Amino acid sequence: MTTTITFIESHLALFGLLWTITSFGLGVYFGHKLQIGRDKRKEFNIVADEIFLMLDRFIDDCADRKRDFPKISRNDLRRLRPHLTPKENQCYKAAVDQFFGALDNCSTYDDGRFVPSLREPKDVLPATIALIEFVKHR
Repeated sequence: MTTTITFIESHLALFGLLWTITSFGLGVYFGHKLQIGRDKRKEFNIVADEIFLMLDRFIDDCADRKRDFPKISRNDLRRLRPHLTPKENQCYKAAVDQFFGALDNCSTYDDGRFVPSLREPKDVLPATIALIEFVKHR
């Protein structure tokens, strides 16, 4: 027992150096991991904010009973896919398909227009709200 204590006392500087190196390495590793997570969230938020604004404007237009077709394409919504996990990607793709399916079901070419308009804007709201759940700020 006394030999262990004398060994620790005689090599105290070595233990301090090892502890410093270990704690520095762990700090660098975990700090790097946290920074990568912040970068991923920042990239997601940059893309998601634009999509959120488009969808939010469309929801407001639907609430005001405007029948104009939204200026949102599949390519606009596709930009978010690289920032999602595979499971989120499947659910997001289903929500996008549901949104565009609802738009197709509600589109009409009445009034002699060349572009489609919405027959009943409130029918598209549930699909839009389901889609907007994916683009909330993280």
